[in-house]
Amino acid sequence: MKNKWVTKDIVTLAVIAVVFGLLGAGWGYIWNLAYAIPNIGAWFSSLISFPWFITPLLAFYLIRKPGAALYSQLLAGVVAILAGHPAGVVAFGWYVIQAVAVEVVFAIFRYKRWDMLPMLIAAEMCALEYAWGLFYFQIYNYGFAAWFWPWIAMFATAWMAAPLTIWLGKALAKTGLAGSSVKEIGGD
Repeated sequence: MKNKWVTKDIVTLAVIAVVFGLLGAGWGYIWNLAYAIPNIGAWFSSLISFPWFITPLLAFYLIRKPGAALYSQLLAGVVAILAGHPAGVVAFGWYVIQAVAVEVVFAIFRYKRWDMLPMLIAAEMCALEYAWGLFYFQIYNYGFAAWFWPWIAMFATAWMAAPLTIWLGKALAKTGLAGSSVKEIGGD
């Protein structure tokens, strides 16, 4: 794998980050509405959190270079804040932690695997960070629900994010959006 970034890689990363940054900002409002549902808000909002996990996974899947996951999630965080994410600048902390966690997973696999296993582990790392944040900030509001449901729902949603990312990556690769180091995306 060549580590040199070319213009196509940078443009691919920017497109992914901007699209999912805007989606992330809008999804924050949907998440808040789901969270406000009495009795089921904690787990239901957790269950629909997978769109925030897709950015770094998709960027690495399409670009396949060190830093792709990290840079895409950081840029998506900036875009989300500028687009009016309901959590404001606090959301950037979530984006940073998820970016680092996902990049570490791909580094452990030496940036040479982009099949389902590393994608699932990377999505689970996003879920772990996110579930911990929900637990930490909501334990006083939800008691046992904060101990149990967000963790279960977040890990379940990570299992939605990884397959969706691979499916989306294959579809986008057919359009020519895949980075310069990708010869062909087939049956990963």
